[in-house]
Amino acid sequence: MNWMISANGKMYDYASSFATFGFIDWRQRANYSVGDVVFIYCTKPIKRVMYKCEIVECDKSFNECVDDSKFWLDVEEYRKSQHGKYARLKLVEQVDSPYLGLQYLLDNGLKAAPQG
Repeated sequence: MNWMISANGKMYDYASSFATFGFIDWRQRANYSVGDVVFIYCTKPIKRVMYKCEIVECDKSFNECVDDSKFWLDVEEYRKSQHGKYARLKLVEQVDSPYLGLQYLLDNGLKAAPQG
C-alpha cells in the first residue's frame, strides 16, 4: 500500500536524520505493513513531497527506536512522542521536483495539503 504523511521541519530535522541514519523511526498512526511505500510531504515553507520511503519495521516501541533526540527541534513534541508504536521508514529516494509541489498536486487531484 502507498501512504502520504506530512513532516513539519519546525519540529524535527528530518533531512539531517535521514542523512545520518538512512531511516527515521516515525510515530505509527496508521496500519502500516512491511513493504508499504510512504511519501513524505514537507510542510511550509517547502510545501512539496520530497521523500520516498519503505516501511521496513512496524509496531516498534519507543525503546526499540534509534536515539534521534538531537534532531528534535521542539523538545515538548519530543517528550510527547515517547509513547505509542513506531515504524521504521527507510529512505528510498529524495527528490526535489516542481511536479511534487502542493499546487501541482492540487491541480491534479489532491483534495488538500496532507495533514498529520
